[in-house]
Amino acid sequence: MQAAAPKGLYAALAIAVVAILVLPLFVRNQYVFDVLSHAGIFILFACGLNIVVGLAGLLDLGYIAFAAIGAYCAAFLASPHFGIHLPFLAVIVVAGVTAAVFAVALGFPTLRLRGDYLSIVTLGFGEIVRIALLNGDWITGGSDGIQSIDRPNIFGYQFTFKLESYFVLIGLFCVLGIGIGEFLRRGRLGVIWQALRDDELAARSAGVNPLKYFLTAFAIGAVYAGVAGALWAMKQISISPDSFTVDQSILVLAIVVLGGLSGRFLPVAISALFVITMPEALRDFESYRMVIFGPILVLAIILRSRWDGGSLTGARKTPMWQRMRQLGRRRLQDQDAP
Repeated sequence: MQAAAPKGLYAALAIAVVAILVLPLFVRNQYVFDVLSHAGIFILFACGLNIVVGLAGLLDLGYIAFAAIGAYCAAFLASPHFGIHLPFLAVIVVAGVTAAVFAVALGFPTLRLRGDYLSIVTLGFGEIVRIALLNGDWITGGSDGIQSIDRPNIFGYQFTFKLESYFVLIGLFCVLGIGIGEFLRRGRLGVIWQALRDDELAARSAGVNPLKYFLTAFAIGAVYAGVAGALWAMKQISISPDSFTVDQSILVLAIVVLGGLSGRFLPVAISALFVITMPEALRDFESYRMVIFGPILVLAIILRSRWDGGSLTGARKTPMWQRMRQLGRRRLQDQDAP
């Protein structure tokens, strides 16, 4: 059973695709494409964390660790470091799957925790991954990281130092990520995640296994991070542990919070675009730009909360009894199906 997506969503995604394909024809400034590509990477990060935090209601403070796993997968599989040079699409798939495997390995023993305890565990996991990469020496390159990562080659088209191609590639991945996220949110998985987020006890009474669906949210969110990390590594052509500090996890979480914590993906994407590009727009102010950016971000959150009727969640939530009734109907349909 799949809820119909609004026409506005399809229209917004179609406009985004057209804008991504047309912008390089009119803009030649490489700096603009660099900033927008960086924002696109964080849109993917934020969409993944939105599944974990916004839909499933799990606070993950070590999310950037999955991006590190994806980035180092790309570095291992497409660089002279080990002499392996897999095709771009194979690298992306392996990076996403590997990040998901690590997410399941972390989540299975820890997702029985809730609240502050879970956030502390995930924060520790993020630091463990960073320190392991930092001290990996011959495996990970240690503090120097890994250089000379292969540029993407897609169906014979070889990417060069020009950033227009990366902007288009990352932008299309963002549109795909938002589309998949909205599909999941409106489907059976999304209903169960939101039911668990709103009232886990009521969801349990409807026969939902929380661990199973929390693990699913964790794994899918990690796929987003792993793919984005691989794209980041192949755009930068080098990677090091310093790129994956806890500050980055907090930044992605701030983007999701500014997006409303409602589980919707378009607001999160707009929030990521704002948070990443605004400091660059204020670069002329040099050392004062972050002082200016802080109050702007606080003001944006206040205005966002008022826009959503005084709630930072921004969710016009379906009453829990209706959500449980939907789950009950779907269980009956599953039982009646041959």
